[in-house]
Amino acid sequence: MPVDPATVAQARRFVAGLRARGGTEMLPALTAALAGEASAGVLRQVVFLTDGAVGNEDALFALIRARLGDRRLYTVGIGPAPNAWFMQKAAQEGRGTYTFIGDVRETATKMTALFRKLESPVLTDLAVEWPSTAEIWPARLPDLFAGEPLSMTAALPADARSGDVVVRGRLDGAPWSARLPLAGAVPQAGVGALWGRAKIDSLMDAMRHGAPEDATRAEVVRVALAHRLVSRYTSLVAVDATPSAPPGSVAAASRIALPLPEGLSHEAILGVPQTATPMPALLAGGAAALLAALALLVVLRRREVEIGG
Repeated sequence: MPVDPATVAQARRFVAGLRARGGTEMLPALTAALAGEASAGVLRQVVFLTDGAVGNEDALFALIRARLGDRRLYTVGIGPAPNAWFMQKAAQEGRGTYTFIGDVRETATKMTALFRKLESPVLTDLAVEWPSTAEIWPARLPDLFAGEPLSMTAALPADARSGDVVVRGRLDGAPWSARLPLAGAVPQAGVGALWGRAKIDSLMDAMRHGAPEDATRAEVVRVALAHRLVSRYTSLVAVDATPSAPPGSVAAASRIALPLPEGLSHEAILGVPQTATPMPALLAGGAAALLAALALLVVLRRREVEIGG
């Protein structure tokens, strides 16, 4: 729909009439947002905003891959504990970006920055051409926006130190390209680990898409060991040979409380939900009534026994 006073007023009336209920059901909403055919000359952008712990990740990823088309998907997580992993991966699948708003007081600032970014993409449909065979991660690049760097890693043959890297894209709808000479590249420590981490992430994504786990596991282990990375199948073990307790002392077990994310409470998750009613008082009153009823039942039973006897 065109953005004019009438449609904006209609959208405001629709939102004002919404009533929250149930859980975080994002699949129907995302299905509706990704419906419809492409429009010529229009870059369609979807903003996925939630404060919930989305749990059906695989179904949502499958929907994004099947329905994204020429759209871009931008995710926004609000609150102390959204599913950040899913939001980041969904933005990656959707060729967009992820925005995290940990404090509601930051909402206006961060959403304004997001909408400003959506209005002015610098380069779209990016692709990189290498002078020799290269293994690149991520394999598909998102759009490039003003003030937001975009990085990728590539593994090249040891003798590939000449030629140009060609970056292509579209700037304001017109073709754009640039050449970067490889001759001036300087080796840096740690780049290999970045490439390895990106490859492991891609392998795990492929397994979620249906790749066989045995082959995926073998390749993940190979890359992780080569670059000394922690993964689903590898760990780093630190062994300290220095004694931490005097010889002959007996170890004692103790319980350690796990901290909750800021903004959440133990009572809200494991206790009584926060509602408009005095629930703790009602529970106490109900428990007292049950005890009184139990005591009265015992007394009546005793009287029946005495009368019967």
